[in-house]
Amino acid sequence: MKKTIALILTAVLFLSQLLPALAEEETYDLDASKLMDQWVYIDSTAVMTPMGQIKEGETAKVYPCYGLMNVVYCAHPESARIQHLDIYVPTEYVKEARDNGNGTFTLTFDEEAVFTNLNGASYTVNTAPIIYQNTIDGYKEGYSITLGTETKGIHLNADQSGKSVYGDYVQAGYIYVCVGSRGVDSEGLESRGMAPDQIVDLKAGVRYLKANDAVLPGDANKIIAVGGSAGGSCAALLGVSGNAEVFLPCLEKIGAVMDATDDIYGARVQAPIANVDIADMAYEYLHSTEVNYHQMGPNGGDKTFDDFQIALQKELITAFEAYLTELGFDTATFKDGYLAAINKALDVYTTRWLDKEQYENAEGFAKAYDGITYADGKVTADSLEAFVAGFMTRGKSIMAFDTEASKSWEARLFGEAHFSASLLSVLEKMAADGNAEAARLAEAYTRPDTGVYGEGRQELVRMMSCMTYLTGEEKADIARHWRFNNSTMDGDVGSMMAYLMSRYMWEKLGIGDVDFYLGIDKISPAGHGYPDFCFLDVEAYLDAMAEAE
Repeated sequence: MKKTIALILTAVLFLSQLLPALAEEETYDLDASKLMDQWVYIDSTAVMTPMGQIKEGETAKVYPCYGLMNVVYCAHPESARIQHLDIYVPTEYVKEARDNGNGTFTLTFDEEAVFTNLNGASYTVNTAPIIYQNTIDGYKEGYSITLGTETKGIHLNADQSGKSVYGDYVQAGYIYVCVGSRGVDSEGLESRGMAPDQIVDLKAGVRYLKANDAVLPGDANKIIAVGGSAGGSCAALLGVSGNAEVFLPCLEKIGAVMDATDDIYGARVQAPIANVDIADMAYEYLHSTEVNYHQMGPNGGDKTFDDFQIALQKELITAFEAYLTELGFDTATFKDGYLAAINKALDVYTTRWLDKEQYENAEGFAKAYDGITYADGKVTADSLEAFVAGFMTRGKSIMAFDTEASKSWEARLFGEAHFSASLLSVLEKMAADGNAEAARLAEAYTRPDTGVYGEGRQELVRMMSCMTYLTGEEKADIARHWRFNNSTMDGDVGSMMAYLMSRYMWEKLGIGDVDFYLGIDKISPAGHGYPDFCFLDVEAYLDAMAEAE
C-alpha cells in the first residue's frame, strides 16, 4: 500500500527535527574532475590478521591498479575522516599515467581499451560495472579499505593467507569502490552514528559517483552494492530504497548531490541482518526446535531456555507465520522452498567442493553430521528443522536482537532503545493471557524514553527495514539484479532474511534476476561462514548480472 502524503510530510518533519545542526566546517567540492591528478599506483598491500590487525613487515602482491583515495562524497560531512570513498581502477584502462613527482599520478583513461577477464566477459573503462563495497559490521562505522589517511600504503588489504579478496574485483576488470559510513561506534558525532546515518552515507556516495560519471571510471548506471552481516542489510536497503523521498532531508543536510539519484543496478548481499523489526520472530522461526544455545562472552557458556522462554518462542513462531500469511505466502510452500535451497546447496557441495581429505565421499560426509542423509547417490536434509539443528549453531538467546538490556548492536542503532513492535505485540498478548513475566517485559518495552514507540522511533525502524520498500509502503526504485549469499553454518538470522526478501522479489514483484545461494561450509566456519568457495563463481554471476541489460 502506498504511503499517504500526510505520512510522508510527517516523516520529513520528524527527520528535520532529528538531524542535528552541523558545526561550521569546510565545504567540500564535489567535482571529481579536480582530483584526477591524485591517483596512486598500487601493486602490493599489507597483510591483516584474523582480528583485523596489520602484520608488521609483511606485504602481499595485488593486481596492479591505481587508487583515488579519501574522496569526500558530500559537501558538508559530519566527519570527512569517515564520509569518503576510495576508487580503484585496473591499469589496463589507463592510457597515460603522468608522474607528478610526489607519489601521485595524473591519469588519462583509454576509452577503447578492452579488459577480458577469466570468465570471458569484456569491459571498457566506461562499461565496467562498479562494485560498491561497504564494510559495515554491527551497524558500526564502515571504513574505506585504506583504513584512513594515516596508514599510507595500506590498500586492498590481504588476509592472513596473503590473499586480497578486494583485489579479486579489480582483477576481474571491475571498478572497485569502497565507501566509508558513520556508525554507532563513531566518536565525536552529534548524530551519534545512529539510524539512518549508515544508509544516508551509502546513498550520498552513489549520488557522487553518478554526478561524476563522465570523468570517473566505470558505468555509474551499473553500481552493484556489496556488504555482509549488517553491511549486507545496508547493501540490500540501498538496493530496495532507491530515490525514496523519506531520506531527502538527511541527504540535503550533509550536502549530498541533490540533482543526482541514488538507485542502483544490483546487489550482492551476504548474511543480511535485515528487517530488524521482525528479526526476533524470524530467528525463532529458523531455530524452531532449539531451546539450547551457546552464548559467547564473559558470561557465556551452554544455556537452556526456561519455561517462559519456551512459551515466548512458540508465540514468536506463530507470529512470524502470521506475518508470512499477511505477505501473501503459503507457509508450507515458503518452508519447502527454503528446504529446497538447502538440498541444492548440499548437491553442489558434494559434487563440486567436497573436502576429500576429510571425507572419502558424499556418503562419508553425510555420516559425519546430524540432519542429513545419503540415499540414491545424493545427500539431502532430513527436514528443515533437523538440518538447522545439525548445521546452524544457535548462538543467541530469546529476544536475540531487541534484547531486554538494549545493548545489542541493533538496539544501539536506535539509541540503546527498544524497537521491535512485533516482539512487543507478542509480549502484550502473553501478558493479556496472564503471564506475569511477559507483563513485566511489556512494561519495560513501552517506557516513554527507551520504549518501542518512544521519540518517533518507529519511523526510523520503518526507514531501516527493507520490507518497507519491497511491499510498497514507501515508494522507491528497486534494483533489478540480486544475489543473496549465505553460509549454512550461519545460525544468525541472515539466511532467513535473505530467503524472505529474495522470495518476495521474484514471487510478489516479478523481479527475474534474483538468486538465493547457500554455501555448505560446516567444515570451515568463519564469522557468518563462507558463502562461496570460488571467486570465479562470484565473478561469473556478476558478469551475467552486468550483461543482463
